[in-house]
Amino acid sequence: MHASGYEKAVEPQVHREALAGDYRGAVVDAHVSGTGDHIAIAVVRQTIGTDTEWLRGGSGRWRRLRCGQGRSASATRSGNGDDRQNCRDGPALHAQPASHRTAMLLRTKIRTMEAVAARNAKPAHTSRGGCMSRAVILVMDSGGVGALPDASAFGDAPGANTIGNTIRALGGLHLPTLDRLGLAAVLTHGNQNQGDRPDARYARLEERSQGKDTITGHWEMMGIVTQVPFPTYPHGFPADVIERFTAIADGRAPLGNQTASGTEIIQRLGEEHQRTGRPILYTSADSVFQVACHEQTVPLETLYRWCEAARAMLTPPHNVNRVIARPFLGEPGRYYRTANRRDYALEPPPMLLDELSAGGVKVHAIGKISDIYCGRGVTSSERTADNLEGMERTRQALARMDHGLIFTNLNDFDSKYGHRRDVRGYGRALEQLDAALEGLLADLQEGDRLLITADHGCDPTAPGTDHTREYVPLLDYGRGRGDAGVLEGLGVVGEIVKSTLAPGFATL
Repeated sequence: MHASGYEKAVEPQVHREALAGDYRGAVVDAHVSGTGDHIAIAVVRQTIGTDTEWLRGGSGRWRRLRCGQGRSASATRSGNGDDRQNCRDGPALHAQPASHRTAMLLRTKIRTMEAVAARNAKPAHTSRGGCMSRAVILVMDSGGVGALPDASAFGDAPGANTIGNTIRALGGLHLPTLDRLGLAAVLTHGNQNQGDRPDARYARLEERSQGKDTITGHWEMMGIVTQVPFPTYPHGFPADVIERFTAIADGRAPLGNQTASGTEIIQRLGEEHQRTGRPILYTSADSVFQVACHEQTVPLETLYRWCEAARAMLTPPHNVNRVIARPFLGEPGRYYRTANRRDYALEPPPMLLDELSAGGVKVHAIGKISDIYCGRGVTSSERTADNLEGMERTRQALARMDHGLIFTNLNDFDSKYGHRRDVRGYGRALEQLDAALEGLLADLQEGDRLLITADHGCDPTAPGTDHTREYVPLLDYGRGRGDAGVLEGLGVVGEIVKSTLAPGFATL
């Protein structure tokens, strides 16, 4: 058990890996044989400064997906049957800030087709023998599936159900892979109106910790139950905290000091921040100390230094569970947050990741996982810009690891759609995850385990902008099938990982 009010004052050593991945200059050609027009062949060719993508269906027709960065594209078929494509100077056909997203989607489809073709050409299972298994945890950050009985004590309106309410509000979503793994059954409490039995074991998990935030949820997965809630500041931080943070920020008293939506407060105070250089400080219903600065006004290194010092300063009784650096760019009226966020969490007590590390089990962390655990027990890690990159990095890690844990946080659900109460965005992200899961499942081998879960809720149909206290799903693929009911504690996730990767423990 862990009581959050009694840890020592520490300065966590937080991993700060650069955003991984420069997709420019890559050439990917996939030729997948098969029968029937439903087998597609995809080709991606990328050159410096350009992204050109083509998709050809079984009919032989090409469809232009994108050629960004001031280029246009053409596709030709040579006399010998080779398929080629070229990029030439011309008006941009499609522009979007994250220009690699479509490329990753297409690469995911390519790898899926390759994996399916390879799987069809060999026996269905390939065992690596012994205990050489892999476990993958995918955290749908905020993917709750129904209000917990004590939700009202945490300030929630009745009826929260992040995924269920999103589906209902949109009149349904196309989630065949997630439903095949048991999501539909979880949402209906195990009562499916269909004949197909899910291919995975599924359950709803009831959080034991006193909270509804990232830290309490993720920590509980690794065996830490937070009995005493972390401090929150609905009326802003007290004067003594502000005075000490002003000294940390080179004498610049912060703007804001209130509960706020991060996207709203930078629009409201961003111009004054740029004029004065004063950082924007805000919090939420969660135990967070968030500092927003424009990257051209306060350099990233300075913002990170301020936040590191704030983390060390915030000791009991002001031991918030996270200090978050929230950089942004843009101009008045059009400010936007960047992918250079950093989380500075409290140092966790002893936990499962420590145990795995001591046992020689490799742990690869994707997204903000390393920050959440202060890098403890993490062998390697990489940051991601969005969910699509998170899924791509997960598959890449699976391809190069023969044993160990891949632990991925998919944060778009929470930060981009849940807090902003963007129902359509949340639904779109669920469908994108569902499409990407097909390829991940094809990559798994005998002995592997895939666990899809969440850390809390953030219902985009609920009032306000805060998290919601909910049950979270557990879709457990790789060992058995059927309804496991309601299980107590998110620690079930860690127990499954331990039984899969660590010899000497009974399989759950």
